[in-house]
Amino acid sequence: MTDFTLRSAVYDNLSWVHDNIYIKETIQKLDIKTGEEFILNIGPGTAPVTKKLLEQYPNLNVIMVEPSSGMVEKIADFVTENSEKNYCITIYNNFDFLKYQPFGSVPYIFDRVLIRNVFHHFDSEQHIIDTLKLICEFTKKTGKIVIGDGCPPFIMSEFDGCAIDIKMIDDD
Repeated sequence: MTDFTLRSAVYDNLSWVHDNIYIKETIQKLDIKTGEEFILNIGPGTAPVTKKLLEQYPNLNVIMVEPSSGMVEKIADFVTENSEKNYCITIYNNFDFLKYQPFGSVPYIFDRVLIRNVFHHFDSEQHIIDTLKLICEFTKKTGKIVIGDGCPPFIMSEFDGCAIDIKMIDDD
């Protein structure tokens, strides 16, 4: 997986990161019902979607999985700057937190999962499949997983596509 620690210094200057149309459509696809849902945001970067989500739904419980320490610092700055608000945000750098209480004993905890511009950074198709299986274990049966992926415009010029074969994931 790509290490975005160095990129975090300029990440917020990239136009596609804060594309309001894309962010609005992403939030619509999440289909938030009560505003108190439990959201898992995988690879939030500096959390532009989460910030907009919390503007609209300040009572969401958001867990973010972000491996880049530079991105985490920027998210932590946002949380600190908004500490007077009732945000419930937790940040982890990997999925290990799912092994421990309360998660380890409570399957199907997430109402919504957002995976935005993440999978093209994974090192293999198997890594993507394993991650999706893990996410499904912790997403409510009535929940929703929203995946928005592809290559942002600045990456398209550097790589010869980012497509993988889509395969169904079976239950075993």
